[in-house]
Amino acid sequence: MDLQKLISQIDSPLWLINPDSSPPQEIIWSNSSAQDLMGDSTISELRNGELSAVSQPNLSDYKSN
Repeated sequence: MDLQKLISQIDSPLWLINPDSSPPQEIIWSNSSAQDLMGDSTISELRNGELSAVSQPNLSDYKSN
């Protein structure tokens, strides 16, 4: 089974995001649970919404130097 089919079976929302893309951050891939949760929202709206627990303002901040 290829990786995309395997991770598509995960029930939890899952996004693959390019950390080097400037806002709005580029979604490379998302599973159906993520798409259902996201609806018409942007990644920025999800990351900064009332239920978000974001510790770094930019995904690129998580990269090691």
